[in-house]
Amino acid sequence: NERWAEIIGYTLEEISPVSIKTWEKFCHPDDLKASNAIIERHFRGELDSYEIKIRMRHKSGEWVWIMARGRVVKWSDDGRPLIMMGTHQEITELKKAEERIALLAQMADMTPGSIVVTDYEGRLIYSNQTAAEMHGYSPEEFMSLSVKDLNLPEGIELILPRIREVEEKGESSFEVMHKRKDGTVFPGYFHAKKIEWKGKQAVLSLSMDITESKKAEERKALLAQMADIAPGSIIVHDFEGKILYVNQRALEMNRCSREKLLSLNLKDLEPLESSKAIQNRIRDIEEKGETVFEIEHKRIDGTTYPGQVYAKKIEWEEKPAALCISIDLTDKKKAEEEQKKLQAQLTQAQKMESIGRLAGGVAHDFNNMLGVILGHSELAMDFLSKEDPLYGDLKEIMKAARRSADLTQH
Repeated sequence: NERWAEIIGYTLEEISPVSIKTWEKFCHPDDLKASNAIIERHFRGELDSYEIKIRMRHKSGEWVWIMARGRVVKWSDDGRPLIMMGTHQEITELKKAEERIALLAQMADMTPGSIVVTDYEGRLIYSNQTAAEMHGYSPEEFMSLSVKDLNLPEGIELILPRIREVEEKGESSFEVMHKRKDGTVFPGYFHAKKIEWKGKQAVLSLSMDITESKKAEERKALLAQMADIAPGSIIVHDFEGKILYVNQRALEMNRCSREKLLSLNLKDLEPLESSKAIQNRIRDIEEKGETVFEIEHKRIDGTTYPGQVYAKKIEWEEKPAALCISIDLTDKKKAEEEQKKLQAQLTQAQKMESIGRLAGGVAHDFNNMLGVILGHSELAMDFLSKEDPLYGDLKEIMKAARRSADLTQH
């Protein structure tokens, strides 16, 4: 009829004469093979009728989906098909909707969270694959349960009023302990919302197993306690210098409340540093990953103290930041000054001792050489007469040597 032609964008006149070849011309090659196969089964008597979804090319070039149904209405005496009757119904939008529903179902099954629809009595109407797996059931087993089967008694006391809250207010969020098939329990976070399901009011619940989240919170609390009893100041700041976290020791060292310290910037704690110097140091942390330096910190009361800081680049709440661990060097600096004084005194004493040893050694060696000079002078004078010109020279040499010997005694 005319409608058959309209489905693929033509008039009957445009595609006449119409025959089985016309249908084959417009049918998608993949669907043509499947259609012929199912019709052959009908011809062989295996099927009372046939029904198949096929694609036909529209005049625009696009493919439209068709629901093709038909059957043989007249057979020959020897069982051959003589006349067939059939219908083509366009189902393009229906097919797109089915594909969207199938895609949504796949997405729902792939999501890491549980998706469940219940009525207001707590009976399960729908669940995704994750919900069944989370509780240790097969999908078939899971759909036979209700929220009462999935919760501890104290959990049921919490959930049923929540369902009433959803019915009255439209939605609700809460945490509850859920029960698995094997009897073990796990903490779950739920967000429930009022929806319409197949014409009836229902509750859509999205939930997550927050076991790891709870453990992370416990670890975080433990780490916070450990940080607070650490002997050094721990401060986290972003790369603009804004302070994001402080431990208890940081409050004590800066003589400041947590609220006040978290409202400050690095430049408020390092007044003796220029803005450029602070920026350069922050850039070092950002580019090199870590650094160690000494700085003069200012407390809130105006007093200052020397500090040594170890800074390392970290991620804080999914953003780059710097972790700075610092210690007060006041006592260390005092000890170093005292050490320097003691070292200077020791060095001076050692120097004087060395000078004394040097002087004694030189005097001893010099005295020995003078002995040689005196001895050889006396021997030489014994071989000379007093009238010899060299005799007077040797005598002067001996006088000088004796005076030198007297000097070395001093």
